Amino acid sequence: MKENNSNTKSFIIGMAAGGVVGSIAALLLAPKSGRDLRRDIVQKKDKVITDTNKQVKKARKQVMELYSTGRKKTGAIIEETKSKLNNLKQSTGDVINSGMEIISGESHRLKEAVKSGMEAYKEERKAVQH
Repeated sequence: MKENNSNTKSFIIGMAAGGVVGSIAALLLAPKSGRDLRRDIVQKKDKVITDTNKQVKKARKQVMELYSTGRKKTGAIIEETKSKLNNLKQSTGDVINSGMEIISGESHRLKEAVKSGMEAYKEERKAVQH
């Protein structure tokens, strides 16, 4: 965007300078009296200023449109990113909860297996001692 703005600015400056130089050259090369020449120079100057102001307004409008479009697109990207992040958080939370349930169930099974093993060991020990 910065490069585009720089190109637009350069174009407008170039156009204004070209218009001024071209107008002055045309006036100076035309055979006219001093009074007519000065009047023509003033008129050409006014035309160049008017044309330049129109181009500046046009460029400003284009910049504002680009800025507005950029803001809209950026806003849409931000919203989409937030939505995807929330979905990812939800999915991650679901996976964690599922994992916790599995660990809890396996932990209970492991405790029961250890308890059964301890009881079997105690019974076997009693049987061996008698």
